[in-house]
Amino acid sequence: MVGRLHSAHPGTAPRAMAVFHNLAIGVLQPLGADNIPKTTQSIHDNPERALPLLVIIND
Repeated sequence: MVGRLHSAHPGTAPRAMAVFHNLAIGVLQPLGADNIPKTTQSIHDNPERALPLLVIIND
């Protein structure tokens, strides 16, 4: 029972991943990204690259 306190419901994870996938596509396509998997891998390798895309800038 203790393990259930921090587990997600099985039906919510795929929906959450779909939301993030659609968000990435919606942000990257208008900026001219034509290879979404390659672009997201590049951002994964250097996460600071995503901050300007999300207008989160730490001065």
